[in-house]
Amino acid sequence: MKKLFFMLGTALLICSLPTVQAQHKTKNKSWIHGEQTPSQRITAGTDYTFSTSTGTYQDLSGATVVSAGDIWDDPEYVVPIGFPFQLYDQMTDSVYFAIDLGGSISTVVDPNTYEADYIIVPLYADLVDRGSLGSTPLSPISYKVDGNPGSRIFKLEWKNAGFYNEVDSLGTLNDFINFQVWLYEGSNDVEFRYGPSLVNNPELDYYTDSDSTAYGPLVGLSNYDFNNSYILDGPASNPTLVFVEDYLTGSPPDGIIYRFAKNATGVKESAASLNQVNVYPNPATSVVHFSFKEPLHQTTKLVLTDLTGRTVREVNNTHSRNISITTDELEPGIYLYQVTGNSQVVATGRVVIE
Repeated sequence: MKKLFFMLGTALLICSLPTVQAQHKTKNKSWIHGEQTPSQRITAGTDYTFSTSTGTYQDLSGATVVSAGDIWDDPEYVVPIGFPFQLYDQMTDSVYFAIDLGGSISTVVDPNTYEADYIIVPLYADLVDRGSLGSTPLSPISYKVDGNPGSRIFKLEWKNAGFYNEVDSLGTLNDFINFQVWLYEGSNDVEFRYGPSLVNNPELDYYTDSDSTAYGPLVGLSNYDFNNSYILDGPASNPTLVFVEDYLTGSPPDGIIYRFAKNATGVKESAASLNQVNVYPNPATSVVHFSFKEPLHQTTKLVLTDLTGRTVREVNNTHSRNISITTDELEPGIYLYQVTGNSQVVATGRVVIE
């Protein structure tokens, strides 16, 4: 797991890569370290509820191609979601690719420790552009945002992706897979959608641990420490949810949809928070005001942080019902606020700075 998030750190800085040919060398694909005991790794999930359904898979049309011109292998990109999205308890407006992770993306990466808080894993396999044996890209990675503000869907697609281990071992790129990640505004649900695939060499295409004969991908959501994970197990056509490292049996079939519905927890404003404070204007340009229903305790503290957790504004020990914070020197983006009083959290929420 340490290796995984060290590599995630590089994705924070790089938005696109030049053309990359497939490298014929052995890669270390173990991204989940074995330091936890089973009791440490098993967690009853409260963040998400899992369900399976089926539908007609459709390629994205009118999408922005992130990998335009690249014959990619271990791509590194930063992709804007287009709206604030909550994964676990973290708000983000972008997703990050990282090297050696196949079909995996993450949220914010700590630039000091190179660790990401959470990752989204629609298909853990070492993927590669099927144009790697030639000079023309054949496997575009693209995205688009559909819908109206308040109920938009961010869609990220891997189209006609090949498998590195096939080209490395056999010198061919016949196997392929198509899949998408959908992120829902408002509900903060995560969906994985799968299209046509051909996987004749599952023992090569999918990395599993030495004791597994499932020959399928690891699929799910996880935090950095892998102690709050939502991983799929069993037949890919009808998987179940587990909370430890595991693998599907076989490839997700064409038309299958895996949905991780977000439960109402985390930093999203609660009814109690909204009753405590009114935040305006939001979005803000030069100043944001916090107006409280009740007078503040003398030990009240308001902290505004960016999405990496860095404190950008802090106000302490005020008795007023109103606090104003200047924002004109802050970069545009999403910021989180937390108000504490008498050692208790009074309100939490988010502010958008334009």
